[in-house]
Parts: sequence; C-alpha cells; structure tokens
Amino acid sequence: MSRCRRFMWFIVLLCVNTVSCQVVVKGFIGDSVLLPCIYTEKYLQPEKVNVYWRDRDDNILLDIISGVHNMKTQNEKFRGRVISPPDLNRKGNFSIALQNVQEEDTGLYECHIPEAGVEQRVQLTVTVRSRHVRGVTQTEPRLSESGSTGESNTKIKPAPGPDL
Repeated sequence: MSRCRRFMWFIVLLCVNTVSCQVVVKGFIGDSVLLPCIYTEKYLQPEKVNVYWRDRDDNILLDIISGVHNMKTQNEKFRGRVISPPDLNRKGNFSIALQNVQEEDTGLYECHIPEAGVEQRVQLTVTVRSRHVRGVTQTEPRLSESGSTGESNTKIKPAPGPDL
C-alpha cells in the first residue's frame, strides 16, 4: 500500500472516531439557557472523565476533571452563572445551564470530551424579549453606549378636533 493511501486511511479513521455536531439555542436577556452535552456510551466512566466547556474566545465556562468540577479555572464573566449538577454528570449528562444571559453571551460554545472524541458545539443567540401591546410588537428599550435608551423624543400630538 502506498504511503499516500495509508495516510488517507489514517485521516478517514481519525474523522470517524470524532463525534461532532452543532445545536442552536436561543434565549432572552436575563433568562437561563441550557447548553447540551450528553455522552452515554457504556465504556466511558463519567466519574473519571474530563470535560471542557469553552466559549468562542476560548474562555473557560467549566472544567470537569476526573468527575470533579474545577471552578478555580472558570473565567470571571461566567462566575456564579454556570450550573452543571454532578449527579447528572455521573449519568453522562455534562450539559450546563448558563444563567442571566446577556447579548454579549451570543456566540459559539463547545463541550469537549477528549476520552470519547466528542466535540459538542452550541450556537447561542441571545435577544431582547419582545412585548406585545394591543397587536403591536415592541422591543424593550436598551441603553446605548451613551447611556440613552435609544427612544425617540418625538411626541405624538392628538389630531385637531372640529372647530366649535
């Protein structure tokens, strides 16, 4: 077998041994969202597994090392906002809940389980919650960088009535 052909088979086997998929999650500002990561193959012992959750900038959301949550390495912007129940981890569920999401949380997240060759990607989109008022959809006012709410100063004047 030629060297080139052996190399191609190696690449094919490498790709087959890695499980990778992407999920889309949507949430509203201030809400909690679930970022899924589940792996339940029998040969994997969850209490001995390492799981690494990262955001698009490679910031650490959560590291689970040998089944133990390591909060010391967690990025400051995620402190107090990430929940992953250890009892679910023992069943192969390494999903996390991200609380109080903000627009800047929008982006790609990745759960990596090296022992299993798993890379779960989650695309999170965080938006402003819409309000419905008498058939009209309004978005909640947001503060701009200048501190204004971005609302218009235009006043609506009543239509003139008939002259009496």
